[in-house]
Amino acid sequence: MKVKSDPLILALGQRKFDKTGQYPHTHQYIAQKLRELARFVIALQKIDSSIKTLSDCFSAKHWETVISAVKDLALFDNASKFFSKPTLAKKIGHSLKNCAKMFGNNALKTGDRALKERADGFIELYEEEWKDRITSQALESLEQAKYNRVRYLPLVEDVVKLSKFIDNQIEDICKEKIGNKEHFSRLACLCLTQIIVFNRKRSGEVERLKKVSVSNAMKQPSLVDEDVKKCLSRFEQKLCENHCRIETRGKKGRRVAILLTRKMKQNLGILMAMHAELELDTEYIFQKPNTSFPIRGTRALRQLADEADLKHADRITSTTLRKQLATMSQVLDLSESSQDILAQFMGQDIRIHRDFYRLPQSTLEIAKVSKVLHAMNTDMIETVAGKDLDDIDAMDHLEIEQESDTEDGTDDIDDGATCTNIRSCPKKKCGHQPDDDAADDDDDDNGSETDDEGSENEEYLPPTKKKKFGLKNQNKQMGKKTPWSWNERQVVEKEMKLFFDLQKLPGKHDCQELIKKHDVLKRRSWTMVKGYVRNRIISINRQLKQ
Repeated sequence: MKVKSDPLILALGQRKFDKTGQYPHTHQYIAQKLRELARFVIALQKIDSSIKTLSDCFSAKHWETVISAVKDLALFDNASKFFSKPTLAKKIGHSLKNCAKMFGNNALKTGDRALKERADGFIELYEEEWKDRITSQALESLEQAKYNRVRYLPLVEDVVKLSKFIDNQIEDICKEKIGNKEHFSRLACLCLTQIIVFNRKRSGEVERLKKVSVSNAMKQPSLVDEDVKKCLSRFEQKLCENHCRIETRGKKGRRVAILLTRKMKQNLGILMAMHAELELDTEYIFQKPNTSFPIRGTRALRQLADEADLKHADRITSTTLRKQLATMSQVLDLSESSQDILAQFMGQDIRIHRDFYRLPQSTLEIAKVSKVLHAMNTDMIETVAGKDLDDIDAMDHLEIEQESDTEDGTDDIDDGATCTNIRSCPKKKCGHQPDDDAADDDDDDNGSETDDEGSENEEYLPPTKKKKFGLKNQNKQMGKKTPWSWNERQVVEKEMKLFFDLQKLPGKHDCQELIKKHDVLKRRSWTMVKGYVRNRIISINRQLKQ
């Protein structure tokens, strides 16, 4: 009743509705803001009964009353100087400032100078005192509450188990081939949770996917510009072929992307067919029959996590999954450009001024981010530790859905053979014509007989042109080189990490001891191991210069 009887509170609600009212999920948010102001007016009246409406408090003489009412409402402790509800104090402050401006604008429109002066005086006091008396203490209360708080992330094994559980449930429903509303609701819940878990998206961003958007994205082929495609590794090209990307509205109106694997596209295709079969006239693809709103993603995720019998089902929420991705990404050695790609994909554009409006963002998100998502959802994140997005290439251990007539694109990937840095790649590198350094990296995988035993502790120096020329001729006579497998690379990069960090080459003894220790390197000579370390140091230095 207090909201309906206060014209200024209603005017604020109307303004917010004009701004975001076209999105039904914001209606509850608007109502919450109005209820907060109504509670604030009630708190004012308990202190000063002469205040009848919100506009009555916009006067300099009522400023102390306003401060006291906010503190009472947010449960401020005078002894400790902390708020029990600090966020409420901050929210009321924002709303009060907006209402004071609206009150002043109305006075300006009607030509009432007295009311205009009252509003200006209140705003001036707000600007001068609110930060020190309310905001700073509220922020300090929030920070204090975070100290020594135990933060639990979802277990990777729980995420993997949940993903497999969802896949099995979807397969069972598809086998039954029963097109009733109950099965549709179950399948919609499963598909919704599957996309949230894989993409680590906010649940609201996925649940509000519209049928039109999904239908258009599934009909359009995965088009990648040929010039851009040449700058991607073969593994990344396969990801672009097997994934599609849908854009939706995220927090604060940001445009966020959702990636769909081949299985997800098939599941959504079945869901769309059930839409047509049941003649459901709904706007959202995850909307239950005879309802006005889509399925709540948080509720669906919580329900399936309980059904999957996880060790810590309470940790599986869309927020903790996003924190898990952000935390695990710190294990990777991400460059600034890779951090921007990942942040923009998550809908957290922390570098708005460095937006990639000049780059094909859709291709980058599919090719780069999907590698991390697959690694996390298959419990393989430790295999990509310390790598940048561009370095995650030899991932043949990941199961990427491919058509039967496509070949594996990871078996013959070599360092330096394909340009993966789109920002710094010159045109001459993108036409399958690598520069001299890249060609030297390729040819030198088999090792170099020119590196002698005395180089054990020597500092790394870039090769000269003459040396590169001799290596090329030498390797031409040696015949076809043997590509390094993923396991071989992992062993060398792990055991030789000290040499990578020091930018020095290992000696003959170091390489021979490594070969003896690991059977996977039996087919390699010590010169091949040393050559691989040398090539990786060159590659690392080149990336640092870029």
